[in-house]
Amino acid sequence: MQQILETQKTIVTTLALMKRDVDMLLTIAGNKALTNVNPPAQQVRNTFTRRQDFPLKLVTNVTAFEELLNDEAIMAEFVTFLKMQGGRNKEEYMDRAMKKLLCDSLGAQYSFQGRRGKLPFFKLSNIWSGIKTSIDGLFAITEHDKEMLVKEWLVNTGCREGKRVKRTLAAEISSNF
Repeated sequence: MQQILETQKTIVTTLALMKRDVDMLLTIAGNKALTNVNPPAQQVRNTFTRRQDFPLKLVTNVTAFEELLNDEAIMAEFVTFLKMQGGRNKEEYMDRAMKKLLCDSLGAQYSFQGRRGKLPFFKLSNIWSGIKTSIDGLFAITEHDKEMLVKEWLVNTGCREGKRVKRTLAAEISSNF
């Protein structure tokens, strides 16, 4: 009987720990937790700035991250996070920042305007705002150039995945024949 009670206690403890972990995962995903206990602000703030969370791999993660960026403190951390990626010029900076933000398979699901059945990147207003703010502090660049850099990165995600040849290379080959 004593052994059964000990086993039951172990199972209850394990279930409580699992419930806590599920609550944390649901919070990260942007859903309501199973309990009414709110995680500390610092814990939520660090949710998407931990190294293993980037690059984002799922559209649901992007949506949850977009909502998290409504908090000014998290937005400031995001801008700082992007600035830390560095680069010798604006093109290299944008390439590094976008690679750190989205994996190539996720980037291939987006186009800037949302054409050809893809998701519109510009509608991710908080993420887009964070990207623009981060590059403003590093390079003198126009809004049009910012847009073009992101468009180019999104277009070439298929190239990095090996699904197609880079557009500029394909254009050069066709012009030589």
